[in-house]
Amino acid sequence: MKRPIFFVIFFLISGIGIFLFAKPKAEDIKHAEFSEMKEAPEFELKDIDGNKVKLEDFKGKIVILNFWATWCGPCRREIPDFIDLQNTYAKAGLQFIGISLDQEGSDAVKKYIEKTKTAFNYPVLIGSNEIAEIFAGMHA
Repeated sequence: MKRPIFFVIFFLISGIGIFLFAKPKAEDIKHAEFSEMKEAPEFELKDIDGNKVKLEDFKGKIVILNFWATWCGPCRREIPDFIDLQNTYAKAGLQFIGISLDQEGSDAVKKYIEKTKTAFNYPVLIGSNEIAEIFAGMHA
């Protein structure tokens, strides 16, 4: 009986030690240099009304792509903050673009907007698994 308790205590102490001593400090984290940054790949998607939208339509702006889905709780909770940020910083050149990854496409997004009365002030495009893979290999 002593042996299992010893291992539990050992792993608990080891975990705490790793957390406390191996955690990187903010000054140790190297940030990407602007020279290392690459342009986002060009894409064309349809918005929820079927209109074609290209990334190049937003050339010269600071673009934030937000991949989301109507079934994703954290995604839904962040939308009001994105709407506020778009309102606050649009004149400074900020442009949010929501890319829905709902398999049901624009119908699901339209139903979500109607149900929640969300007043998007930025384009909402209908994405696909291919576009998610292009931008980071995201998986639900």
